Amino acid sequence: MSRTLFKYIFWDLLRIFMLTNGALSGIMSFAGLLRPLTQNGLDAGQVGRLLTYFTPSMMAYSFPIAALFAATVVYGRMNADSEILAARAGGISHLELAAPAVALGAVVMVISMAFLCFVVPNFTLKVEKVIFSNLSQLVANKIERNHEIKLGDTNVFAQRAEMIPPDPKDPLVQRVVLEGPTIITYEVPDKTTRLKVPDEIWMARKATLHIKTDINGDNAQMTAALDGGMKFPRKTIGGWEGGVAQTQFGPMAMQSLIKENTKFMDIRQLKKLDENKGLSKKVNDLKLQFVHDEQINRFMDALEDQLKSPGRSYVFNAGRDVYFLSCSGGEKIERRGLRLVLESRSSTDRTLHLSQERDGVPTLNVNCGAVRLRVSPDLTSKNMNVSIELSNVVLHEPEGDVVRAGIAQSFNVVMPQELKRLTNSTPETYASPDPTASSSRRAMYRELIVLKNDIASEMHSRAAFAFSCLILSMIGCALGMMFKTGNFLSAFALSFGPAMICITFVIAGQRTCQNVPRNFTDAMDPLKLGVALIWSGNAGVLAVASGLLWRLQRQ
Repeated sequence: MSRTLFKYIFWDLLRIFMLTNGALSGIMSFAGLLRPLTQNGLDAGQVGRLLTYFTPSMMAYSFPIAALFAATVVYGRMNADSEILAARAGGISHLELAAPAVALGAVVMVISMAFLCFVVPNFTLKVEKVIFSNLSQLVANKIERNHEIKLGDTNVFAQRAEMIPPDPKDPLVQRVVLEGPTIITYEVPDKTTRLKVPDEIWMARKATLHIKTDINGDNAQMTAALDGGMKFPRKTIGGWEGGVAQTQFGPMAMQSLIKENTKFMDIRQLKKLDENKGLSKKVNDLKLQFVHDEQINRFMDALEDQLKSPGRSYVFNAGRDVYFLSCSGGEKIERRGLRLVLESRSSTDRTLHLSQERDGVPTLNVNCGAVRLRVSPDLTSKNMNVSIELSNVVLHEPEGDVVRAGIAQSFNVVMPQELKRLTNSTPETYASPDPTASSSRRAMYRELIVLKNDIASEMHSRAAFAFSCLILSMIGCALGMMFKTGNFLSAFALSFGPAMICITFVIAGQRTCQNVPRNFTDAMDPLKLGVALIWSGNAGVLAVASGLLWRLQRQ
């Protein structure tokens, strides 16, 4: 084929390709706005930013269809105008005529691969950040529609919600006013079932949520200022019932609404994550939960052993303050979840004792009927946060004894070295495929498999999607030379089938890779089947394209 003819066909292909790609990416960008617009509510600024971020992503996804459509239209028009017949009469074969389409497919394949590996993940993440940047709007919309929003292990119910304009002096704080709010926190007493049960209930006439985000908008902290608030525990201990005139709930850290997803990662991040699964936030959070629970259990075991030993006492060294907790020996001591509860034999007994010294000077001397003790590790400061709630209390003061329903003490103690070393463990330490292992360890093993499959499916699907640009250009060229498809409707009808086959199999393969059974064993790993499905659409269309071109060449 002469250079002139090659350039004539190639530039015609490129012109149709660019027009088609621009139209498709525009339509798909507006279609991508529908879901966030209807579910989350967006202002004009967010809509403009979303359209800006959607466009590069949609361009990459429309590349294969645009290449197929351009090849079908151009070669179909040439066939309808007898240009193919004239070229054949001049001694130019069908394969030579297909060279410009193959060249266009190769160029688009390289560009598509670059977009999918580097550009699309970055802009897809930006889209998510824009959608969830206005947390107050999101909370208000959820309350108005469902009267409920879930924030980690906390559920917030309310009758109505109203946004308050942000204060220019403090733009990082967003505010929402709730009418008739009910806030429920949950605990997981049974790790084998992960069943959540209510722990504490907060109610009020009105509450103002203060949501403070960092500069990047990645982390947030919520505090609820309660008007006429009340607090009720699910379980009562001794005389401890609850609290009235509660003015604040929180602060509590809000989990990021942008979930970790391999589609937000470029190829370099995927490779690093594949080499070190601990870089995954979800896997690392599971590991930290194991470390958190193990630190609490070991600390509680040591505390319980000391209280049940002949000395029946435990010393909390909190720097300047030293706390002494002791019991007489007849109390009921039991673990309730991650808490330690001590109760006297009867509701009238006060056989538990807590005293405090500051710089060696006694400052507190208490007898009580029940103690509710919580421990929470602080991995940042390497301390153990200890919270002690006492009920049915008698304070021994110089002026005389004072009876109270309950008091609370909170302090920090230094974390023992053996507990600090637990943070250096790897996720694989807590993973086990053994059916007899705990459900938590099997869940960790499954999560590592899910992450491995996600990384592999994302890499293969990006490569397969880019490669489909070349294959679809080939089959579009063959279909155009076989049928007179000079008009756009005929070209669209012919090109629709091969494009859907490639895209459908890529998506089906991704879903198959991610479909890891809950009770997973190595024999159930769907990775090989998923990867085969990802490439099978391309393989089938390539076989058809090769067969059609071979048939044309023999004519």
